[in-house]
Amino acid sequence: MGVQLNAINNFCEDALKKGKIIPLSFEFPSFKINESMFIEVAKEVISEKVGTSILSGKYGHPVLENISINDLVKAQIAKSEDRATILQNGQNIFAEKILPIQMMKDNNLDYSEISKKTLSEICESRLKYSFSNIEASMGPYDDEFSKTMMHKNKFVATMLMLKEMIPTSYRQINLSLRDHPNQLLVSELKKMEGTPDITIVKHIMDIDNKFAEKHFPKEFKYLADEEKFSNEFGSTTKLKFA
Repeated sequence: MGVQLNAINNFCEDALKKGKIIPLSFEFPSFKINESMFIEVAKEVISEKVGTSILSGKYGHPVLENISINDLVKAQIAKSEDRATILQNGQNIFAEKILPIQMMKDNNLDYSEISKKTLSEICESRLKYSFSNIEASMGPYDDEFSKTMMHKNKFVATMLMLKEMIPTSYRQINLSLRDHPNQLLVSELKKMEGTPDITIVKHIMDIDNKFAEKHFPKEFKYLADEEKFSNEFGSTTKLKFA
């Protein structure tokens, strides 16, 4: 993440302090979300929204004509390095004195919407990365096949958890997948999601026992019994899951 405007950092930190934005943590088979990650992406979401308001003229001011939020960031950096131009000095006055007030009035900066968009963007970007890992691991050899299947199973397990836990993100990811050029792989993953096997459920169970038991009771019972048997009798023939 690059440098953010002080006004955006202050807006986010104030919202966190007052509990208006609550950083969330999640763990899925394909990725994790921690509080630090959530806060950083929230600042990016706020920056994007503020940038849109600037470009639309919503924060109208003479020094803002034909400039972007990146110009304001450059002006802030220039000031910190004692090399700001006259124009940048004017931009910095706006960013420091006027912009924070305008942001508080901006109904586009709804705290609930910021949190939802933050969570959605994290999930979408991480699952796009997971999808890329599947494509990158695909190959003709056994070791590559095993790695590819592991990535596929974790991807599907994550999608199944998202469907119940964060449905808005799940829907957004599916919309993105519709436009992906590798529709053959997309179709395969959707088919796996429609009929998840015990390997996929095992990945879910490793993350959240209660979720697995609630949504996949038959598979959960089988896995739990297998684990109990292995623990009691010291079996050396435990199931191996890709």
